[in-house]
Amino acid sequence: MVNFRSDNEAPVAPEIMAAITSVNHGTSHAYGEDATTVGLTQKFSALFERDVTVFPLVTGTAANALALGHVTPPYGAIFCAEQSHVLVDECGAAGFYAGGALMRPLSSVNGKIEVHDLAGMLASFGAHGDRDLGRLLATSLVRLVESASNKPLTPSLVTTTTAQLI
Repeated sequence: MVNFRSDNEAPVAPEIMAAITSVNHGTSHAYGEDATTVGLTQKFSALFERDVTVFPLVTGTAANALALGHVTPPYGAIFCAEQSHVLVDECGAAGFYAGGALMRPLSSVNGKIEVHDLAGMLASFGAHGDRDLGRLLATSLVRLVESASNKPLTPSLVTTTTAQLI
C-alpha cells in the first residue's frame, strides 16, 4: 500500500534522491541564485507561459504554508475543507506564515467542498461587516488522497514528475 499521509514519515523516492544527488556538488550561491533554482524557475516559467518564482523546499508543509502565506496577508482568510490536510495536519503553519491569517473550514463530503456551499459562503462572507472573519484571499482546493474518495496519484507519476523538474 502506498502511504500518502505525509512527506515527514516516508522515505524519499529513489528517483528524487538521485536527482538531488546529481546536483549536490561544489559550491553555489544561495537564496535563489543557484543553478538548480534558476533552472527550475525557467522550466516553470515556460510551463506557465509567464515569469514565475520557484522556491524549492524540503517538505510539503513548507510548500503549502509558504504558498498560502505568500498570497494571504495577516487580515486575510483561507477557505478549505474541514478535513483538508493544510488545516488538520499542518499545525497552523499556513496561518503562521501569512502572519496570522484565519483558516476557515467549510463543510465537505469526503474532503470535497460542494460548489453550492462555497458559493453560499462567498455570497454571505463578511455580509454583516464582521471584521473578525477576515477577508477571503485564498481557497485551498486540492486533489484529496487522504480520504480515499479519489483515485490516488501513482508513486511513479509523483516521483518521475518531481525528479524531472529537478
